Amino acid sequence: TTGMGKDVLYRGSSPINPELGRNTYVDAALKQAGVNVIMNLANSQEEAEAYEGFADTYYSGQKVIYLNLGVDFSAPEFQKGLAEGLRFFAANKGTYYVHCTEGKDRAGFVSALLECLMGATYDEVVADYMTTYVNYYHLEEGGEQYEAVKNSNIVSILTNITGAAEGTDLT
Repeated sequence: TTGMGKDVLYRGSSPINPELGRNTYVDAALKQAGVNVIMNLANSQEEAEAYEGFADTYYSGQKVIYLNLGVDFSAPEFQKGLAEGLRFFAANKGTYYVHCTEGKDRAGFVSALLECLMGATYDEVVADYMTTYVNYYHLEEGGEQYEAVKNSNIVSILTNITGAAEGTDLT
């Protein structure tokens, strides 16, 4: 999106949690992209290191902050943890990756927030967020399900964090 730069920030599924069957692919993609600074929104360090094969992952050798956050973005614990994660990103130069379990809710929120701060337009932020639902759930842009998810998720998030209405320039 506008202001983000190319190949600087990625978001996605957990590269260490095997429950979705995508972790090894994600870990390989992190290595290929040269990701070296990671915000784990889903796990504590103890939980992360307990996943089978963790020590053998590319991920395990990178700078990671483990935040173990829930999905209530308005909760004081989430806000405190997010601030800690953002300070971690600011303190560590690199190619960044933010993830939760599936890469859509918590990671989508953090990506949307960063995109807003970097000057992305409303439409860019919405399109980026909804890419997950197109790719993973095969929703079709403009379809009834797509619009329902868009309105209940990203439009609601953007309204809450910026007060912006659809089509607004977020800069």
